[in-house]
Amino acid sequence: MENVYLGFNLDDKLFGITADAVIRVSQIVEITPVPKSPREIKGIINVMGKIVPVVDIRYQLNFPEREFRLSDYLIIFRTLGKTLSFVVDGIAGLIPGLVDQDVPLNTIIGDSPLIERVIKHGDGFIMIVNPQKILSLKDGKSIENLIDGQNERVFQKYTQISA
Repeated sequence: MENVYLGFNLDDKLFGITADAVIRVSQIVEITPVPKSPREIKGIINVMGKIVPVVDIRYQLNFPEREFRLSDYLIIFRTLGKTLSFVVDGIAGLIPGLVDQDVPLNTIIGDSPLIERVIKHGDGFIMIVNPQKILSLKDGKSIENLIDGQNERVFQKYTQISA
């Protein structure tokens, strides 16, 4: 069976996420930091009037933190009933993932809760991120509270302006 993944780069590594989960890809926009948000959340963005949290996938994959660049991209995706996004260095395009290209996870990365699959690709590998594992249940609840709080503030400002 063949799945299709959206390939993306972090540093010099190639990753993928199932294309079915991806809503859109965009160049980076201003990310608004939110006080008291969980460490895994870099802030929020406005996507067509909807507040979307930006998850720090670099942190979750144990990559060194770095400042965002104008050349970065946002992958906006949906999982477990939530719309989320994360910042990547670059987009590699759509990549087919044939089952016969799988490499046993433990031979490459050991035990990683975020990586669901490793695919042999040319001379290298593509590590496939499981979109459902990007947030834990606890983080999901924190995000719901974060979004509800931000929506409430926006609504209050809007009603004050309209009055």
